[in-house]
Amino acid sequence: MKTRLTLCIMMLSMMGLTAQAQQNVSIKPGDDVVGIIQTVTDFDSVITFAAGHYKVTPKADATGRPDLMRLPSGTTIRGAGSGMDPSTATIIDCGFAFDSAIKIDDNVDGLIVENITLINTIDAALEFDTGSFDNTFNNVWALKTGDNTVDINGAAEATFNFCVFGWSSADAVNLADTSYAVFTNCDIFLGSSDIVQAAGSSEGVFRNCIFYAGPGSNDLESAGFITVVNCIGWDPLDGDAPGITATLMGRLDLNGGAVFMDANSLGEDPLYVAPPGMGFTAKTMDLHLQEGSPALTVGSTSFNELQEATGNPTFAGSQGLAQAPVQVFHWSVF
Repeated sequence: MKTRLTLCIMMLSMMGLTAQAQQNVSIKPGDDVVGIIQTVTDFDSVITFAAGHYKVTPKADATGRPDLMRLPSGTTIRGAGSGMDPSTATIIDCGFAFDSAIKIDDNVDGLIVENITLINTIDAALEFDTGSFDNTFNNVWALKTGDNTVDINGAAEATFNFCVFGWSSADAVNLADTSYAVFTNCDIFLGSSDIVQAAGSSEGVFRNCIFYAGPGSNDLESAGFITVVNCIGWDPLDGDAPGITATLMGRLDLNGGAVFMDANSLGEDPLYVAPPGMGFTAKTMDLHLQEGSPALTVGSTSFNELQEATGNPTFAGSQGLAQAPVQVFHWSVF
């Protein structure tokens, strides 16, 4: 009887410790964002941001180039929405004062980040260290970075769904070493170097995505492995014919021998309502698709373990069809 009682007390104590090992914090415009984030040290915590534009600045005692968020495993970061409208979206503006908006350290696993926009970082907006696994990003926009927008290193792994990455001073997506990432229904554009680079033995799988070029090389470049399934690629500035060849995808260069592309992918203009960079800023671009866009049917609702499309047709990119009535803008070159 005493043994059972002791076990019950131990179990209740463990439950109490577990309950304490989680923090739930809410942040709204005007709060001390950096100070609140620094209090989150427990596993499986939740940080919730209200809609608004957050211009964050480092603490006065910060040294070097700090990262805005370096959080424990299992943390969920949840905003009110993505995009550039502060009335409906959570926009975290690092003001080029933070190295990364979110740094995922070695052995930090199980992060969930959703419904948020991250802009203006010195380095990558999302930077992954050597061994971070099972991290998921849903409806996340990361724009205007001083280096790669997404930078995944070592053996790190991540999944990205309905995300928007671009306006980088280097690669929009950079995969290094033996990292692995799956991108589904993402818009990836305007890398001053490459749109996607897979170096080392890294692997990137892109499904239902739109690659859109701009100034710079803006290639899909692979020394590792890039798999492209049900995607669209387009370079509005090049003069080559559209379509797909052994070295081109919609006038995007395919560099390296390890870019594997299925027969359903297209090299055509996705017909964005207001294409990124083509005379439009991050605030004025519109990534919705016009009526008649080839991206509206190139996607699929599901895929098997071999990355083969198994579901019904759906759209590529993150936004889908523009809601009528829509004003379609004609782009001009920068």
